[in-house]
Amino acid sequence: MLSFDDKTPMYFGGKGDEPMAYIELSLFGGASDAVYDKLTAAICDAVSAETGMAPANIYVKYEEAEHWGWNGSNF
Repeated sequence: MLSFDDKTPMYFGGKGDEPMAYIELSLFGGASDAVYDKLTAAICDAVSAETGMAPANIYVKYEEAEHWGWNGSNF
């Protein structure tokens, strides 16, 4: 699932004068630190390529979900 909220004012470290992205990902189960490192790099590269946004202004948050419901039941 994706949701985009354009033109939302964002501030980090007291700065808010440049475009930023905050990305939340929920993973069913989990992953190793090495996988998270590769995924973060790939996400930052893709967002930067599509938006021109500096990778230093792209923040990624991960949450591991042990239980995930869909279509009236859980995985």
